[in-house]
Amino acid sequence: WEALGNYQAKMGQAWEFDRILDYCDEKDIYFLFCALMHAPLLSKADDKDDLPGIRWETNCYNDQDKTPSKYPSESPIGINKAIEFYSNPKARDHVKNYFRYLSARYGYSSSLAGWQLMSEVDETAEYRDQEINGQVIDLAAAQTEDFMRSGAELFLSSKGETRLRWLVGVEAQAYEYDVTNNTGGLCPAYADAGAPVFVAGCNPGGGVTANPDSGPLGVALTATQVGTALSTARQNLNNDAFTEQLKSYSLFGSLDYDLTDDVTLGIEARLQQDNKDYQFQRYSDDPLAYFGPGAVPTGRLAEILVLGQPAQFCPPSISGTPDCVADGGISRDTLRFDQGASWTRLTPAATLKWDINATDTGYARFATGFRPGGYNNTPPNGLPRADLEALIAYDPEYAYSYEVGWKGRLLSIVSLDIAAYYTETKDIQVVTAPSAASRGLLLDNAGNAHSWGIEAEARTRFDVGPGRMFLTVSAATQDGQFEPGTSILIDTNGDGVPDVVDLNGKQVPRMRDIQMAASAAYFIPLWEGVSAQLAGSMQTAYGGFENADNSRGFDGYTLYDARLGLATDMWRLSVFGRNLSDETYRLQNVLSNDYYNEPQMFGVELSFRK
Repeated sequence: WEALGNYQAKMGQAWEFDRILDYCDEKDIYFLFCALMHAPLLSKADDKDDLPGIRWETNCYNDQDKTPSKYPSESPIGINKAIEFYSNPKARDHVKNYFRYLSARYGYSSSLAGWQLMSEVDETAEYRDQEINGQVIDLAAAQTEDFMRSGAELFLSSKGETRLRWLVGVEAQAYEYDVTNNTGGLCPAYADAGAPVFVAGCNPGGGVTANPDSGPLGVALTATQVGTALSTARQNLNNDAFTEQLKSYSLFGSLDYDLTDDVTLGIEARLQQDNKDYQFQRYSDDPLAYFGPGAVPTGRLAEILVLGQPAQFCPPSISGTPDCVADGGISRDTLRFDQGASWTRLTPAATLKWDINATDTGYARFATGFRPGGYNNTPPNGLPRADLEALIAYDPEYAYSYEVGWKGRLLSIVSLDIAAYYTETKDIQVVTAPSAASRGLLLDNAGNAHSWGIEAEARTRFDVGPGRMFLTVSAATQDGQFEPGTSILIDTNGDGVPDVVDLNGKQVPRMRDIQMAASAAYFIPLWEGVSAQLAGSMQTAYGGFENADNSRGFDGYTLYDARLGLATDMWRLSVFGRNLSDETYRLQNVLSNDYYNEPQMFGVELSFRK
């Protein structure tokens, strides 16, 4: 659209599409409507695209829109880069209005089979493959994977409500996971200052024409920038393959014994053995790397060194041959890691329950937990052999939890549950991305940590007119700290090499200072066997950190939901709305990618039951 928020400029085209739609209805032709083209989120590629809105430079969402318009438009919304179109709240509101308009104008037609929200999203903004000297460079890595899992469980329990109750069982699980990651044909250019960092064709030593547009903001790269970018790119040109196999066996049981009519002691235990076999292989796909003896030939480059040690490894085709020589006594052969481990752990638990009276119960519980060790499947690029081998394996995690609680009635009309817990975790497994160039996340044993929390929930119900009202309110708070000696690997300076970050005193991630929720539901009988439901809820959460080093806060939120419906013993029909205020907050950040909550949603739900 030529004018932001004003469709008048395109009413002629809309009228033309009305005629097309009439023809489709007449001839029983079905079509998909593409609401947004990808081209307006591209930078202008040539002088042929002068029509308004065809490229980002002439897009009305762009504050720097170069196309003068005779039509009134909304004020600039604070977007200067195409990628900001996806995150700008005002842009999102304009797009939603646009979708509503399209739905209102064309939704009546039975020829409209469906909506395509946008064409070729992967071609927009920074998601688009780079184009250098007329060549499109595909930067996507290629991955293949295969996963197979199986399991079985068998248990036997006592029968009836006797003073002594028991349960025993066995469980077995197994899986095999095979993954290969490679560069998908990406090759770095051997070039001087001002030349592009990437070039297609993998032609070592080939001439590359200087490209002044390859640097940031159209400024040519300096020799230092080229060297850094080239080194980083070459470190990422790896072929990784791994296979992981797990076989896990468990024997578990529980025993509940009524010490008195009011006091019950429960004991549980699980004996678990986990067996893992792991094979990992890494070698360099860098076509410029020279691993052979003697001087480096013209047009080739020596392998990357990190801390004086090789960080690139010979392909299997030359590994172990004279074409893959050691560097300073350190092998450059294909990195192979073949290891297996077995962990056996008994995790007991005990619960003491006291029935204070007919409505109130108190309890105390001690429990242990165990998370087996394993192997990281996607270690970061650009590390020497010894550092990589140290990162691949991680150890088991052990937890010891203490909890006390009370469940009962308050003033005879409110059901109230209150619980408090304290947990000690040894060798806690923490998720980290040691480098921005990592192909995935790693698990690492940070050390020891402790956490605690308090939570409460109150419920009540009472008659209101001809119907019945149900109310629920809950609140919780959590906190936790890493203890002295805990640390994690994070790339703090952007050089691609993990740095050790001290976590002592940092808050354990993803814990909320405040979590609250409230819900109300009103049921009213309409006629025999049919009742109506009107319900609403609110939930809010604030505080905490998203990551272990506490550098990124945990987004807070407040959400409102509602539902209106009819129900019988056999079916339920309702309309609902979720996130009515259309609040947006980040759920998590994974490898510099932000993941957000679901937007505002409305729907109709029909369910049946026997």
